[in-house]
This record gives sequence, structure tokens and C-alpha cells, in this order.
Amino acid sequence: MGQLEKLPGWMERRREIAARYDAAFADIDAVKSIAMREDSTCAYHLYVIQLDLDMLSVGREEVFDALQAESIGVNVHYIPVHYHPFYRENFGTEEGLCPVAEQVYERILTLPVFPRMGETDVEDVIGSVRKVVSTYRR
Repeated sequence: MGQLEKLPGWMERRREIAARYDAAFADIDAVKSIAMREDSTCAYHLYVIQLDLDMLSVGREEVFDALQAESIGVNVHYIPVHYHPFYRENFGTEEGLCPVAEQVYERILTLPVFPRMGETDVEDVIGSVRKVVSTYRR
């Protein structure tokens, strides 16, 4: 079976995981899942959460480190373009140029969402996010 033939099943599994995350994080006010429009679909290549830093005693970096310490493959994506060296060196961009993008960047993390994740893996991610956010809750 070629990779392309596997795509529908992979996308379905990613959607299942995303739905589990959505439900699990719905009652955690310091964690917001990115809302999807009802008239759209998503392949969930990434699953992004946004932290409400006003409710936490630490920043994204500490939450990131704590989740990694729990063996969760958390990551940071969507670095604002003007932060990249090419733009800084060639166009002189610097912090403050895009305040909304910068604010969002400081608050978002991506959680693992891949087709081969087992139910235990999904539960580990959910439990670790709950544990870390609870630990750092103001």
C-alpha cells in the first residue's frame, strides 16, 4: 500500500486525537485549543494549544520544559517570520514589529498528534498537560 492510500486513515486518526484533546482541555481555563470553524476541516498536522499566561506563574518556556520532563514531545512552531535571521539581517526587522504575532508566539505550544499514537500515549499527553498546568496555576 502506498503512502497516499494511507492518508485518509491517518487523517481520521489525527482528528480522533484532536477531538480527545479538545474534550480534555475544555475545562482547563489556562489552556485554549485553537477553535475550528464548523464549515471547515483540518488534517491536524499539528495540534496547537494557547496558554493563558495570566493564569500561570511561569511562561511558555517553563511549561515546555516541564512537559518535556514528562517525556511529552511538545514543540514550538510558528515563529514569527520577522524573528528569523534572514529577515533580521536583510530587512532589519526586530521585536515589536508585529505585536499580535509576537504575543501569540509567546503563548502557543504544539502537542504530539500522529497516527501511530496509542490511547495510552494520548492519555499521557492529556495527563501531563493537566499536571503541569495545575502545578503552575496561580
